[in-house]
Amino acid sequence: FARFEDPGFKGRLPSPIEQHYIVEVNTEKRTAIGGEDQSNLMLTGDENIVDIGFVINWRIYDPRKYLFNVVDEEGGRNVLIEQIGESAMREIVGTSAFEPITTGDRTGVETRVRALMQQTLNTYDSGVEIISIAIGKATAPDEVAEVQRQVSGAEQGKAKREADAIAHRNRVVPQAEGQARARLQQAEGYKTARVSEARGEADRFDLIYAEYRAAPRVTRERMF
Repeated sequence: FARFEDPGFKGRLPSPIEQHYIVEVNTEKRTAIGGEDQSNLMLTGDENIVDIGFVINWRIYDPRKYLFNVVDEEGGRNVLIEQIGESAMREIVGTSAFEPITTGDRTGVETRVRALMQQTLNTYDSGVEIISIAIGKATAPDEVAEVQRQVSGAEQGKAKREADAIAHRNRVVPQAEGQARARLQQAEGYKTARVSEARGEADRFDLIYAEYRAAPRVTRERMF
């Protein structure tokens, strides 16, 4: 490396003495991984499989570092950005659950992938800045989508049966408790009546016995 030159009319010594490279430092570049027509299967932290496609938006802020430290292009593709991006996404997806990736916290996943990519590129002294990560497709692959639908249906059926069971319990238990209270009240009433009746019979017997002791013959004839 000899020098930087700003845009405009410039001169240099002919090859092989000097050679120049034009680097677009103000252009935002776009690298797509996976997508609608390409499967990119990854394993989530809760052991589900997700087919994920995303776009890496990046730019070059230091042409010297970019050209002489890490540049690795094949057919117009920046292989280094693709490899680091896919590796970072696999690491973040591997510590995340399936549902947040597909329906919820995509922004959190994108932010973590961007930070991990930038950290890795900084260790390479790459001169590259990751501007943003944009997740496009994040779905279950066709091979397991039907199974997941069956699981979802089973979970919904389970929740419905649990709700029906709770409703049945809420209806039957109060009814049974009411019947139990009614039977207890009936038993208490029966006990009170029988005790009162027995006490009345005992009192009547005591009165007759007292009369019998006073006048046995008259009492026998009256009872007869």
